[in-house]
Amino acid sequence: MTISDVINIILSCLSFLLAVISVITVIITLKQNGKMIRNTEEQIAEMRKEHMMSLQPVINFTNAIFKMEKPRLFFSPPIDEYSIQSRSYFSVDIENITSAVALNVNCNACLIIKKDEKDIVTTTTELINALSADKRYIQFMFTSGEVPEKIYECLREMSSKKRPSIFISIIFTNTTGGHFSVENRYHIVIKDMEKLKKWHSIIASAEAEYKTELDYLRKNGMDKIIFDKINNDITKKIGEEGYIECRCIDIIEAFKYEAIKEDDYLKILKKCSYPIYVGNMEPVCVHLDDNKND
Repeated sequence: MTISDVINIILSCLSFLLAVISVITVIITLKQNGKMIRNTEEQIAEMRKEHMMSLQPVINFTNAIFKMEKPRLFFSPPIDEYSIQSRSYFSVDIENITSAVALNVNCNACLIIKKDEKDIVTTTTELINALSADKRYIQFMFTSGEVPEKIYECLREMSSKKRPSIFISIIFTNTTGGHFSVENRYHIVIKDMEKLKKWHSIIASAEAEYKTELDYLRKNGMDKIIFDKINNDITKKIGEEGYIECRCIDIIEAFKYEAIKEDDYLKILKKCSYPIYVGNMEPVCVHLDDNKND
């Protein structure tokens, strides 16, 4: 082997070694660049999050009240049904204690009754377009089949395990694109047990006491004289007082306030149900998908 051959072999080995070093250098550089990009993206995401949270409204619930309306005869045109029952209402002040604007404040509430099995009665969504350093009074109404009577039964038992409760939840956005959720829950505690027992007995015995009149109405349709006679008779038994007011006691561990992702916000928003006024059959607002053909 000549000196020239040895030199060529050495140069070939050095070229191969240089190529290996170059490949390793490129791999290391790519990894470092990728790490720098990830760090930059994380910093941008953190900055974006801080920007969204920079104008964060703080929503609070105050003056929560649950009350039951005095029993009376109701007529439900869609199902042509007559029933003597008591409607229930939950009212609360929604307060934004900061000057940051809360937009599209969607308020939902449900009544949870634990009798033989858990019953959950939902309501329509109450919408507040904007709220800033102010509070807004909202009221939910609950009425559904046998539920009103079950409320009376649970409240009379005075059992903490079967005590009815109210769950309220709110979702909203701020002006910088953040999405938030607030939840709270209240125990319902009766104030006037004697009045509750009296009203409950009227509801429980109504079908038997007014059987003839109710059968006539169900068979022949609305008769205003009979309808008013039943309601006037119930009013005489109850008196002029229109409501039984109950205390709403906060369940401390149930309160939750958190920032949520936009996808989660939109999922909750799709479940909101807005009221329709019977007079003009026009909803207060609709989801985007409901109007996609307009």
